[in-house]
Amino acid sequence: MAARDRYRVNQWYDAPVPKGRRHDNKHSNKSVDQGTKYFASNLPTGCSSADLVGVLKGYGEIMGSYIARKYDRLGKRFGFVMFRKVRDPLELESRLKDVWIGSYKLFIVLARFVDGERITRKDEKHWQPVFKEVPKVQDGLGQEDRDEGRVDKEATFVAQGGGNRSFKDMLLNKEVIQELPEVTVDDKVMALEDLFEKGLVARVKEFGTLTELKRNLKEMTDVDIEINYIGGFNVLLVFCGAIEKTLFLDDKEMWMRYFDRVEAWNSQIVEFKRIAWLKLYGIPLHLSCKEVLDGIAASVGLVIQSNEFLEGGKDLSYGCVGVLVNSAERVNKMFLLKLRECKFEVLVEEDVRGVESGLFNRFGRR
Repeated sequence: MAARDRYRVNQWYDAPVPKGRRHDNKHSNKSVDQGTKYFASNLPTGCSSADLVGVLKGYGEIMGSYIARKYDRLGKRFGFVMFRKVRDPLELESRLKDVWIGSYKLFIVLARFVDGERITRKDEKHWQPVFKEVPKVQDGLGQEDRDEGRVDKEATFVAQGGGNRSFKDMLLNKEVIQELPEVTVDDKVMALEDLFEKGLVARVKEFGTLTELKRNLKEMTDVDIEINYIGGFNVLLVFCGAIEKTLFLDDKEMWMRYFDRVEAWNSQIVEFKRIAWLKLYGIPLHLSCKEVLDGIAASVGLVIQSNEFLEGGKDLSYGCVGVLVNSAERVNKMFLLKLRECKFEVLVEEDVRGVESGLFNRFGRR
């Protein structure tokens, strides 16, 4: 039948649908819901796709889920979940911010990659944690697996050495200052009360006097004096009795040769000082001199013993300097030594054995 015989003039007819594989696929895709993909991190060990679906099924119809065998950049397990017919993806993302599996709080956000293509959203914010090195991505991860791994800015990390750091603190590389625990002492406590009558607190003038104090005291007097080192340039001198103590204290002209202060012990507060024996590593050989080593050590405390290297075919890899400090914390610092356009990292580390133990052994105890 001719075409003009199949249709009548001035009458509407539906256009015939072309047949073919290409058209069928294109037409069918319009009726299929592609879904909205979300990224879920901080999954507990052993978490399965069924477990993930179980905690999220109350938030909407789930088309499918997937748990990656690898870990994200922060060493956490992660996966993906697809929701069907999500009217407002950002609103659902907000509702998914308080989802837990046991003691693990999940971090769930809209996936940034779908079918290998990056999805850009108007309100999306990216936080990049500060790391010195980014771990190498293992083979076998897809592009979307590599790029997922954002962390909630309110998440908490355990800082090395104890204490908590928020994500914001870590992002800004901010140190968290922790308060020291307090110990309350009874007002009635009074140490070394038996030495009130025969004890003197004295401070020597210089380090050389301190190391030779036993010999110096013998030159000053024939009285037996017990030397107790109490830190820094300070010592507690104990006499046989109150008379010997008073005679020594009154002879100011005599003790001023080696001491710049001597007073009776009556449980007063003695200024805290201590001697730190430093080792300096990393100074290049052509800069290994007194001026450089003392200049670095002066940033830590008062230099009392000039620098020295172990020479004579021995160890020239580090120098030693003695300093007087007023902090109980052991010294362990890095410095940047600059010479014109060259820079050298120098480690200043305190010898844990310390010079004070040697002084104590030198003074002796009766």
